[in-house]
Amino acid sequence: MKNKKLKFSVILLLLFFVTGVKAQSIYVNESNGTQSGYALKNIKSMHFTSGNLNIVTIENNTNSFALNTLDNLTFTETTISVEEPQQAQSQSLNVYPNPANDLLNIDLTVLDAVKGSYIDILNMEGQVITSKKVNHKGIATLNIANLPSGIYFCRYGNLKETKTVKFIKK
Repeated sequence: MKNKKLKFSVILLLLFFVTGVKAQSIYVNESNGTQSGYALKNIKSMHFTSGNLNIVTIENNTNSFALNTLDNLTFTETTISVEEPQQAQSQSLNVYPNPANDLLNIDLTVLDAVKGSYIDILNMEGQVITSKKVNHKGIATLNIANLPSGIYFCRYGNLKETKTVKFIKK
């Protein structure tokens, strides 16, 4: 049960801070049928402490929900997208399409593809799912058809640099 709570917490945090969730409202649904709704513009912070979800409003009211009594959280008018910070073209790692179905293209044209270069696909726990050695500039293509739907990281590295970018597998 504790592991389930941790995964739930990590997924919620990732939705908010990593993938750029844009929603109008959040509804906290408890297993006893109680529902509490909040406009996101009125939430100052959300955090997890001591097995509780704490929501602090802009009026500094704190509402606590025990994680073991939560049924689900619902976001309305939700759009999920992966947005990377804008970087100088010479420093960026680009993958497409994003979200991807079966094939993921990794653009290495602006990176130093030298001997010993590699591309790793990592899951949300940081475990390497697949790895491929590369020694050329251009576009590298990885077959990701066998991956379950979710959020992953594509990591390119060599002796001089390591670049990582998020992508979504449909």
